[in-house]
Amino acid sequence: MLQAEQRGLEALSGEGEIEQSTMTVTEQKLADIEQELRESAADLRTLDGYLRRVNHVLHHPEDYLRLRLITLRLNRMGIKLDQSGSTQGEEIMLVKAEIGARGQARSAVGVLVTYSREELLSTEHYLDKADRYIRSGL
Repeated sequence: MLQAEQRGLEALSGEGEIEQSTMTVTEQKLADIEQELRESAADLRTLDGYLRRVNHVLHHPEDYLRLRLITLRLNRMGIKLDQSGSTQGEEIMLVKAEIGARGQARSAVGVLVTYSREELLSTEHYLDKADRYIRSGL
């Protein structure tokens, strides 16, 4: 990208000048990343290499799994409210999980909920409701 920028229209106006040191540092970083990638790929081609990688992940879980609690305030319609606002709302706690190496992680947000058996509707209720729906002619 730096080479393309240097050869672009900016070069004609003199605004696209990129220092040679910046170009050299960037090329060296790219070469280092390519070498690391080749070594990583070669390491996973054998069972021993694969097991070493699994062992590393299991011994350093903090590098691959991070959890963070998030608190949200919602109004009765489920719209997010300001934390410091005076509007009435309910707080819910969510867990944000980042899975994968730092910088390449995927994230997901979830919440665990529990209901007592007394709060749940019975199976008969659902069957009755479905039966009424079917008899009504859709």
